[in-house]
Amino acid sequence: MWRISTVRTKLSSDASLRSDSRRRSMFMSSWRIRSSFCRRLAKNEAARMAALVEAEKECNLELSEKLKGVTKNWEDVPG
Repeated sequence: MWRISTVRTKLSSDASLRSDSRRRSMFMSSWRIRSSFCRRLAKNEAARMAALVEAEKECNLELSEKLKGVTKNWEDVPG
């Protein structure tokens, strides 16, 4: 009787090890998917931020040109 219970315990522990291994492999594969998604998301966000910076630079250049024209007009006013 003792041997049968020992065998059952060993079989159940082997089954739990297999299920732990499955859980671990599922976790690792989902982690890889999430990390690749996060890398892709970070690249997209970096590209979007770079485009915003470039657009802001262009707007600032246009605005500074307009302001130069306004200040020139004020310098021409007698006063």
